[in-house]
Amino acid sequence: MLAGLLAPIDQARIHQLTSLDKNIGYGLPFAALGAGYALSAGRAWLARRTARGRQVATAAIVVLVAAVPVSGSLEKVQFDGPEIAVISKVVTAIGRSYRTGTFVLSDGAARVEQYYLPAIPPHSWIATFRPTPEQRLRIADQIRCGQVSVVVLSKAGHTYGHPYDLTIIQLMGRSDRYRLATVASQGASSIDVWKNVAAPRSARGCG
Repeated sequence: MLAGLLAPIDQARIHQLTSLDKNIGYGLPFAALGAGYALSAGRAWLARRTARGRQVATAAIVVLVAAVPVSGSLEKVQFDGPEIAVISKVVTAIGRSYRTGTFVLSDGAARVEQYYLPAIPPHSWIATFRPTPEQRLRIADQIRCGQVSVVVLSKAGHTYGHPYDLTIIQLMGRSDRYRLATVASQGASSIDVWKNVAAPRSARGCG
């Protein structure tokens, strides 16, 4: 049963909601084994307790199993409907703003964006939601030197999703070369895409 909880526990740890429904799917077969055993054991126990226990337990199991696809059909699937428009807007902004040989900073996993933008090399995508001190220094230098052409930051309401996001905003402000390319909103959440509007210029310490 623990296998079915690993994805939500880990995504709660990193404060990430994207693709939770898909990530849970990897652990569901293992959780189903435990659930099946529990239902079978419960049915056998109830059958021993009462004369009609087997029939009652069987009916209860049928209702529970039937409730799973019914509840699944009523539940909103991620990236269905409006979210397709959101991710399309983000992908379009990144594709138009990216410059060959530069980097894309993203405070999320950015796997969907990478899938739709295969022309951007994998090493050009830099995750910023939990950088080490060494990575923070490197990111600061990359922004200062204009080596970052796109920055993707997620927001919940008016609050950015990760603590380091505010530092990135400050770094972009100091460089005076980044402008907001687009804001893709859905409900109270949004994704901001920033682009570098100035050509890379030489500066002290920039290679």
